[in-house]
Amino acid sequence: MKKAIALAANYGYLDKAETTLKSIFKHTPKAEVYLANMDIPQEWFAAVNEKLAPVGSKLHDLKIDLNDFEIGQVNFEHINDYSYVRIYLPRLIEADRILYLDSDIIIRGDLNPFLELELAKGKALAMVKDIQFMGAYNSGVMLIDYDNWQRYKMEEACISIINKKDLKITNGDQTIINMACQEYIQELPFYYNSQVGYNMLASYNNWSERFNSFAPQEALIYHYLTFDKPWNLLSFNHCRSLWWAYRNLDWCQVVSEMKVETNQSKRPQILTFTQTD
Repeated sequence: MKKAIALAANYGYLDKAETTLKSIFKHTPKAEVYLANMDIPQEWFAAVNEKLAPVGSKLHDLKIDLNDFEIGQVNFEHINDYSYVRIYLPRLIEADRILYLDSDIIIRGDLNPFLELELAKGKALAMVKDIQFMGAYNSGVMLIDYDNWQRYKMEEACISIINKKDLKITNGDQTIINMACQEYIQELPFYYNSQVGYNMLASYNNWSERFNSFAPQEALIYHYLTFDKPWNLLSFNHCRSLWWAYRNLDWCQVVSEMKVETNQSKRPQILTFTQTD
């Protein structure tokens, strides 16, 4: 099974996307990650891949033009047109499984078992329910099965809804995906998308008990939702320090715990110790 992880961001959001990438590469061996973008310099990708080469991982510079895609309404200031790129990933990436991740996410473990997760028959993607909009699935983490996505024409279904002029879109691409793909979505537990960004709203609206009940003690993926981001000067987020721990990692620290890949053969070798160098 060919597996891929994908993000989408512009140059102005690079420091946030880079933090997510560090968390991915620190925990996931031999990861193939694609960063869809229009304006991130190739030199930055070259520098990152130089660090990743010894551990067998790679970051692909996936250049796109947003004008090539049907883009719908964007409802919040902290979300831009790049959010719609996830709908077109099976067109852009050749892989049996594609895991899309927002760039306000921290990974805490190996993503390979998640990528290999068995989906029920007839399901094209797997997602976690949104803890604020409980009738909908949160599109910040999407596991896409390429064959079923193409078989059930999910991209075409999404575009058809985007082009409905009288449709009221309340939550950007998430509204589109939920409407177009509803019967083809397999629900996942919050372990795969622990949404920790609602602390401020929960505090203002006395929702603390509701949100705490959905957040697992230890999750594979932590997702910082809403405008209350951990990189702001001030934030209510109780996982702020976790984001900064990965933000402050040097790339050499990211790969230091991974097994180094070499081109040496496995034939027996002899090391002779002497009294001099």
